[in-house]
Amino acid sequence: MRKYQQLLLIIISFISIVSLIQYRNEYLRLRYVLQVLNFFGAPNKLVDNNCISLNESFVNSENNFYKYSDPSPLWYNFEEHYLYSAFWEVKDVDTGKRAVKILAVGKESLFKNYQCRIWLDEGNTVKSKEGEFTYQIVSKSSSSEVFYYLYCEAPPLTDFDGSPHGVLLTSSTGLKRFVPIFDQPHDTDSIVACVKPDLTALPKFNIVEFIIYYNIIGVQDLIIYDAGLQHTILHSIQALAGHEGFPRSVSILPWNFPFQDLELQDEVIRADCLARSSDKSTTLVLGWDEYLVPKMLPSLSGLIQGDTSTKYETKTLVCCTEMNDDKAAEITWPTPMRKTRCIPQGKKSVLYHHPNVRSPMKSEELPISSLSLHIYRVCDSEEKHVKFQYERIMAKYLGQMLTHKLMALWNSGALVKHHALHLQGVNLSNMVS
Repeated sequence: MRKYQQLLLIIISFISIVSLIQYRNEYLRLRYVLQVLNFFGAPNKLVDNNCISLNESFVNSENNFYKYSDPSPLWYNFEEHYLYSAFWEVKDVDTGKRAVKILAVGKESLFKNYQCRIWLDEGNTVKSKEGEFTYQIVSKSSSSEVFYYLYCEAPPLTDFDGSPHGVLLTSSTGLKRFVPIFDQPHDTDSIVACVKPDLTALPKFNIVEFIIYYNIIGVQDLIIYDAGLQHTILHSIQALAGHEGFPRSVSILPWNFPFQDLELQDEVIRADCLARSSDKSTTLVLGWDEYLVPKMLPSLSGLIQGDTSTKYETKTLVCCTEMNDDKAAEITWPTPMRKTRCIPQGKKSVLYHHPNVRSPMKSEELPISSLSLHIYRVCDSEEKHVKFQYERIMAKYLGQMLTHKLMALWNSGALVKHHALHLQGVNLSNMVS
């Protein structure tokens, strides 16, 4: 064979190999898509082809994303203070006086010569009316920052048209800051879990098992304060909200607290969370390592009864994650089933029933026989002087957690390998356990 024929044969062989590799890659991508469609079911006409009309399913799915986070709150710098969110509420039950309440943190101040205007959405137009500015000190931190409620009291209802849209604050120096007003949902008998921001780069699997557990015990809505560490996986989980076997809504609120005081941060989160919850909800305020465990019932539903506004306290167990796994546990099991050596602690308030019913909130302690709080974290040396107790009650949820649909997505790698948009618009009705 001549040299030019050999060269031609080498070139053809090279092109063939490159084409084969490219074909194989495209084949694998197509096979993955077909596997996903077979696993989830084909898309179910989520968006109408007619761009002029709004598809109801699409609107509902968007509501699932932003139910408790529209408009999205931000930390607004306002002279020596920071504003986070604003809410429309009844300030005086007897007179029916209404006001916009704004959460603010900053230096101690008298707020002299401050003014405010409430902006009203009247459909085709947005108008504003002057309100009366007042403020209330909620608490003072050890690091000298003060947590405030700033109020813009509305004019009489006879002069009040439209729905509140936002509030404009003007300081004594003339600085202006507009804060949008959150419109509280009107759900009844819902269970909402507010989750504090992760500041420790928590492993993604801990995020997944946390959401699976609370979905199993009856939490319908999640409000997640996100400092940005788990941005991708949270939005992937958010894309699944509203589908059967998943939380009804997942609202992600940006969180960039401007101060170092964690106790003050927790207090602001609690206030914001309870203000977002509906009048008839049961609201939990938790960290990613905190698990509320119902003892006598399989879920939180039915545990709390009545219509009064009540803060419930419960006993706490700290379960040491640096200790060896339970002897009966598999290494692939979720953390609460593997870490069973726990230390009794004091009581802690994490559950609020009907937080926005217009009456003083009373306090009540739940017996440990009905509910306890397990915190899964590294124990310090002083805690280890206390006698350990083995707490294996979480094992009753093992089967449900391992067969949960979100666990199947995690095991398939879809939650971490693919963007949340790849999970939107799929029909989960045919999803296998």
